Amino acid sequence: MVRLEKIIEMKKIITLPKQEIITLHGIPGSGKSSTANELLALLTGFSHTSTGKIAREIGAGYGFKEDTFDAFPKYAREKNIPYDEIIDNRLKSLGNEKSKLIVDSRLGYFFIPNSFKVVLETPLEVAAERIFNDPNRKGKYANVEEVYKALLEREKSDKTKYLELYNTDYSLASNFNYGVPTTFRTGEIANMIFVAFRDWYITN
Repeated sequence: MVRLEKIIEMKKIITLPKQEIITLHGIPGSGKSSTANELLALLTGFSHTSTGKIAREIGAGYGFKEDTFDAFPKYAREKNIPYDEIIDNRLKSLGNEKSKLIVDSRLGYFFIPNSFKVVLETPLEVAAERIFNDPNRKGKYANVEEVYKALLEREKSDKTKYLELYNTDYSLASNFNYGVPTTFRTGEIANMIFVAFRDWYITN
């Protein structure tokens, strides 16, 4: 029989106060940034941040500007700056804020458990096509197959790393409140998330 104290503790975990925060998870090429921008147009008063933005803010604190940021991770390793830990702690702190927020982050669902956790469901081959045809990434890859292989390797690496460091498997649907296929247009995806978030926040 489960002790009463344990039941009370479980209840505390289950009834975390909801925050007006949406966390977006998705592989590279899933359209997290575009979806976040579309959501901002629907959610008045919300702001947007991402792991990339947080990393650049940290880099700026060490004198690295946008055009020199790529050198910051190497600098951080050489100077024993706990780069990943700082980002993780910044993400965790967002869950304690009262602000209305959209967070574009692979581990946002994990570090902000009281958020509305969304996964953008994108097949690797679709993501590879998008990345290859992205004008901002033009010339980085020789063909779509090269992008696909790079994505496949990164997914294997990230999944292993997150399991070892955080004991979380982002491929499990149970980690999220809502999953949406990214075969829809970005505006449609944003609207679907908006409706699902509204229903989640005002019910239960």
